[in-house]
Amino acid sequence: MLAADGLRSDGATREPISTTTQKIHFGDHPDFKFAYAWTGGVRFSTMCGCDFDFAERTGSLIKDMREIAYSSAHAFILDVAWLLYVELGFRLPGLRLFPPTNPPDLLAACLFAGYFRGKPFEAEIFYRHDGGILQPYEIRRIESFDGGPSSFYRFSGSQTVFESLISSAPEFMPEAIEMAIKYIQKCEDGCGVIPDCKGFGGHIHAASVNPDGQPSWIIEPVSL
Repeated sequence: MLAADGLRSDGATREPISTTTQKIHFGDHPDFKFAYAWTGGVRFSTMCGCDFDFAERTGSLIKDMREIAYSSAHAFILDVAWLLYVELGFRLPGLRLFPPTNPPDLLAACLFAGYFRGKPFEAEIFYRHDGGILQPYEIRRIESFDGGPSSFYRFSGSQTVFESLISSAPEFMPEAIEMAIKYIQKCEDGCGVIPDCKGFGGHIHAASVNPDGQPSWIIEPVSL
């Protein structure tokens, strides 16, 4: 399952844009049952006046990739990461996103979780900039599991809050849902108080994925 808050900030200024953003989305592919969630400055305007939205473009790409047969989840994620990078880079003269005074930072990151032909997998893609220049994307991990995922994973947010709440991975879905929502709520409550807890807020939403059916909402986003 995946859970997220609803706060979205501008990728360039980091100023809040919305507190009801849908961060979790469902994938649609014959070989896959999966959901994905973006974090960071997902939507932004570049120096050249181009608007880009990682979440919107990911949804469009996945629809276009629906007719392509993939041998593995790894091959699918590689295509998604590369196509997003090429599409964004094509709009950027000299790959420049922001003014050179911008310090190196994470631009946006995406977590994928689901099933490829019945076998569970997770993957992470990161996009960064250095001095306003788009850097090569990084696929931090692509994991497949023979049985089922056994970890309870913090993709973003406060390590301090996470460690204060989670002593061991939950064994069952209701426990995982409760822990995830409690973690996000505590991050929201701790903004401005807990040093490494920032950029959280807004409506919490959550979804589950299983190998036998499409992803489904546990808590729906406001936009639905």
